Amino acid sequence: DLSPNCGRPRAAGAARRYAREVAGASAAAARERSAPLTPSQLRTWSTFAVVVVGAGVLLATLTPIDGGEDGCPLGLPCLAWHFAIFAALGAVIAARYATSDAARRSPQRVLGMVVLVIWVFAAATEMGQGWVEGREPQLIDWVANMAGAVCGLLLGSAALRLLFFDR
Repeated sequence: DLSPNCGRPRAAGAARRYAREVAGASAAAARERSAPLTPSQLRTWSTFAVVVVGAGVLLATLTPIDGGEDGCPLGLPCLAWHFAIFAALGAVIAARYATSDAARRSPQRVLGMVVLVIWVFAAATEMGQGWVEGREPQLIDWVANMAGAVCGLLLGSAALRLLFFDR
């Protein structure tokens, strides 16, 4: 068939299909580029963050205080500081927990162990304050530590679901 329209509908259809494929591929590439971190990268960064924030907690809780009226920085209540620093620790632990192979195999057992480790860490930092000048261990501070850690775990888990896992 040598008519002038021979092959054009097919070529136009092929061009449209090709344009859709290119647009779909570029949209997939854009989604891939916009993903904040891969699970492996999140595992690495969250491990690093747990170490850094844990060291920050030790520094904040086991150094002599020289701050506001009640002895805490910026004049904020000490309970607020205890809550905040352990909330930060809980949030980065949530990121590490989310990428843990052990947590994938046995989530309840590992979560129980995580809470137990935070419980012991909070108690140890409070007990260690007995040897720091200007500090003293208090049960209410330990409760604030634990409340902050649990809130950090919950908020960190919710944030991770929004950012990484519910796409």
